[in-house]
Amino acid sequence: GGMRVRVKTASNESAECDCESVPSRVGKGLEEEGRHAAAVLGVRLAGPDVLTRDPSVSLATSGGAIVDVNAAPGLHYHYQTRNRAESPPVAVAILRCLLELDPAT
Repeated sequence: GGMRVRVKTASNESAECDCESVPSRVGKGLEEEGRHAAAVLGVRLAGPDVLTRDPSVSLATSGGAIVDVNAAPGLHYHYQTRNRAESPPVAVAILRCLLELDPAT
């Protein structure tokens, strides 16, 4: 007999308890790789989906990969986290960037 494996029909189904915001652990290497992915696609706003064991290092170092780049990322995922108080206000940062506002104001 074979082995039964249960497969989700949608990979973006998750509850707040499944998601954690980790901006302080994202290293410059991973950040730069995300920027590069957006540049390659020619999009100003991108949400790269990353698989990595260690977000503090580059994907080359961790053996990770960018598996998808969303040109219209779902912002609500950044607010539905188990550590909501530690999550940065992503929509505010995006609006500032898109409107080219000074981040200090």
